[in-house]
Amino acid sequence: MSQKRKLTVYMGRFSPFHRGHAEVLLRALKASENVLVIVGSVDQPRRIKNPWSFSERSKLINAWYENLSDDPRLIGKLTIASARDWVYNNELWLAAIQTTIHAFAEDKIRDQPIYITGSDRDSSTFYLKMFPAPKYELDLVPENREVSSFLSATKIRDMYFGETFNGANLASQDIDLLMKSFLPIETQDFLRSFKKSDDYKNLLGEYNVIQDRKVSKRLYFKDDAGNEVPYRYPIKDQTVDAVVIQSGNILLVRRRAAPGKGLWALPGGHLNEYEWMLDGAIRELYEETRLAVPKEILYGSLVFDQRFEHPDRSEVGRVISQAFCFKLPDIVNADGQQMLPSIKGSDDAEKAAWFPIGDALAMSSMLFDDHHAIIEIFVSRLTQESNQRSKKLN
Repeated sequence: MSQKRKLTVYMGRFSPFHRGHAEVLLRALKASENVLVIVGSVDQPRRIKNPWSFSERSKLINAWYENLSDDPRLIGKLTIASARDWVYNNELWLAAIQTTIHAFAEDKIRDQPIYITGSDRDSSTFYLKMFPAPKYELDLVPENREVSSFLSATKIRDMYFGETFNGANLASQDIDLLMKSFLPIETQDFLRSFKKSDDYKNLLGEYNVIQDRKVSKRLYFKDDAGNEVPYRYPIKDQTVDAVVIQSGNILLVRRRAAPGKGLWALPGGHLNEYEWMLDGAIRELYEETRLAVPKEILYGSLVFDQRFEHPDRSEVGRVISQAFCFKLPDIVNADGQQMLPSIKGSDDAEKAAWFPIGDALAMSSMLFDDHHAIIEIFVSRLTQESNQRSKKLN
């Protein structure tokens, strides 16, 4: 018998944990003394792409592991850790993952490579190859395209929330048969139980809104035979967002409707057809917050702007946002105490509120889409520019 590896690391979102995941994980457990599973996309609100919490996903994996029929002496020890997303900074994500691995491996690995496993699929698994040799060694499972064409977490979520498979509507009994084929019994039991929860009802409403939006964006034209054919280039939405900061606080709004109903977000929205982006951001800001600051002060408080275009930043389709950072001058009352301008939620915003920046940065599980990442990036840029100015003055 060949000597077992000391450690294999398996990363993924596991939303939900399906038989494909189980096959890769069992392979790693048989080859290694220890397997570290890192569950990604934690500290986020429930959304269709990531409907289940870290606790729920880790319990599913642990339950599957505990029910394995294999001889426990022949499989490795399973440990589960979590990881947040760094949507616009792969280097910070890699550093965080390496820190997690090294903290776990410190007393288990002695001058041996750490193996990275996973399914070697499309561009979405590029991160598996970011770990440098010789410290890390890749042990990827080649993709079986025939299997992956129907077994994926995305297709399972479509069946679970929309009773569709590859775009076709299916009867409930057919969905049940497919779910039994695709999912370990532990995941099947959890999904049946979760369907009775209020969280499921909320997600189902979100799913239906998202699907309606996607359908409304599709363009068709008639070919020479008179058949409707999808337009080659789908509609892409352009939105604008405002990051307004004053006296160490940031302005947020709570969304009135799905998608993201009840979540906090940056004030913003869709750009009008003949509108400059900066003008659109300020228009949306006033519409949603009724911010009591004159326009000339707001325009004069712009410090920088940045485009955010991650292909998966929105679940309604391809949405590109231009975000503008406004740093308002401090206002003090007669006693010299700092004051924040008055605001009131309006239009698409159920409520508007000022949050200390530190509190906003800790709200990743309550923020819409990639708005936590936008805040994080803009606050970091402001800090860097402030430090540079201080150095010049000194």
